[in-house]
Amino acid sequence: MLYCPKCRAVGEEICPSCGSRELREPQEGDLVFLLERTSEEMESVVSLLQKKEIPFEKELHGDKERIYVPYSFLYNASEALEKLPGRMSPAKRVFWKVLSLVLFLLLICAVVWGTDSFLSWLKSIFA
Repeated sequence: MLYCPKCRAVGEEICPSCGSRELREPQEGDLVFLLERTSEEMESVVSLLQKKEIPFEKELHGDKERIYVPYSFLYNASEALEKLPGRMSPAKRVFWKVLSLVLFLLLICAVVWGTDSFLSWLKSIFA
């Protein structure tokens, strides 16, 4: 992974935040963007990071707060966040997206078939 000094984000070839290609190898003390949440949502994240003894810095960004961790702790912090209550694993997220898409398509089919049946019935009344 490469580090964007402008956004303090990590990416492969392009910064995921600003799109910059001027990335460099991360250094031990580089602070890396971890997540952005509202103040209320941030309480559980902060307590989890403190419990896992992961150093972090919070910054206010508009009406939300951002958390940055040293690059050397990024993996541990990401792993810890996966275990937060209410967080979905990537596999669960994909499952629910696929299920939502299938249900949406079934709804569209039901509306089309229902409309077709209604119009056929209506035609039979006036024919």
